[in-house]
Formats: sequence, C-alpha cells, structure tokens
Amino acid sequence: MNIDELLNDYIDGSADSNKINELKELLEKDEMTAKKLKALKAVDVLMRRMDYEKAPRDFSEKFAAALVKNRAVKKVRKDFVTPTVLSLFLTVMLGILAVSFYYSYKTIDNTGALTGILRDVSNGINFIAGNKLFHLLGASISLIALTILYLLNETHRRFRKKLKDL
Repeated sequence: MNIDELLNDYIDGSADSNKINELKELLEKDEMTAKKLKALKAVDVLMRRMDYEKAPRDFSEKFAAALVKNRAVKKVRKDFVTPTVLSLFLTVMLGILAVSFYYSYKTIDNTGALTGILRDVSNGINFIAGNKLFHLLGASISLIALTILYLLNETHRRFRKKLKDL
C-alpha cells in the first residue's frame, strides 16, 4: 500500500488493525515517515478547528457563468455552415446526374448496346456544350451559388464575432 494512503487512512480513523501494525513498523524504521505523520496530524487538527460557511445553492452556476464571462473557459464552437453548404451542393450535383442518367436511359433503344449508350451520352454532351442556353444557365447557377456562399460566410463570421464579444 502507498505510504501516503496509509498515513491518511490512519489520520481519518479508517485504518484497520493490520494497517495500524504496518504503520507502526514503518514509523520505527523510517524517521521521514514519522515527520510526515506529525505534519499531517497538525494539518488535520488545523482543518478541523477552522470555521466554514456553506456555499449558496446557486454557487456553482454563478461560478461557471463568471468563468465563461471572464473567458477562463472557452467553449468549442463548430463550423456548421461549410458542411451544410457542401451537402447542398453535393445533393444538387447528384440530382443533376440522376436526371441526366434517367433521360439518357430513357432515350436508349431496347437493344441496350454499349455503342448506343455512348452515342447518346456523346450527343447529350455535345448538345450541352454547344447550347448557349445551358451555358447561361450554368453561369447563372454558379453566380447564385457563389453569392449565397459569400453571404452565408459573412453572416457566420459576424455571428461568431458577436459571440466572441459577449
């Protein structure tokens, strides 16, 4: 058993007869342990003589609030904007892919030949690449998405600054 635990058990009165006998043998052999026991007894006597006041019921809540207010404890803040925007972007991209596969499958003849699939996909890509309306639509969607991302980022940045200033 640890010497400190043995000494504390003895001072607290929770040591059984075996521990007391072990402590007596240790005290006879080691002068430092005897000095340590004497010091611990003095501290115990002083602690028992001290007056104490009970803490108010809401002490821990007030103490925690004071710690947070004085920034002694930092709260971990997670960034929820970036994963949300990325999730929305990926969902839209998967939706576009699903629609394109649906229409390319729908236009394939029943023979199901690989050349027919490749021809239809190639025709679809050529149609999209050569159609100015699709270019305009893609540019518009990209501009809207970038504007939304910028606004979300600025809103999030201002919100974090307000939280930091609290």
